[in-house]
Amino acid sequence: QPNTNAANQQAASQTRQETRLIRMNVTETEHAYLVAAELPGVSKEDVEVVIEGKDVSLQAVSKRPETLEAAADKPATERLLMGERFYGKLTRRIQVPQDIDETAAEARFVDGILHLQLPKKKVQGVRKLDIQ
Repeated sequence: QPNTNAANQQAASQTRQETRLIRMNVTETEHAYLVAAELPGVSKEDVEVVIEGKDVSLQAVSKRPETLEAAADKPATERLLMGERFYGKLTRRIQVPQDIDETAAEARFVDGILHLQLPKKKVQGVRKLDIQ
């Protein structure tokens, strides 16, 4: 028989406010930074990406399925026997070497992976001023 006490303790520990880091790969091309961030079990509506200069912040929330949460007026429809999944806040902040053109940045969410294409801002050339 499964150890339901251990499963209950695991589930209870995950109900506390806990934040975990988002796992990701960041690659660079000549014109952009490419990010692939793992967000299994998260819906795209629960993901936020903020770009500011060279900084990229990702936040997401992994929500516990309703079937595992008992409402005040009714019992849960399922009993958790083993709980290893994480439910809560996920976050990550990275800094890339060059400013990002936030107006041209793109995000796609496919099969639990957030794909970001972050174009590099064009470096402003040097301008010599004429003295009047």
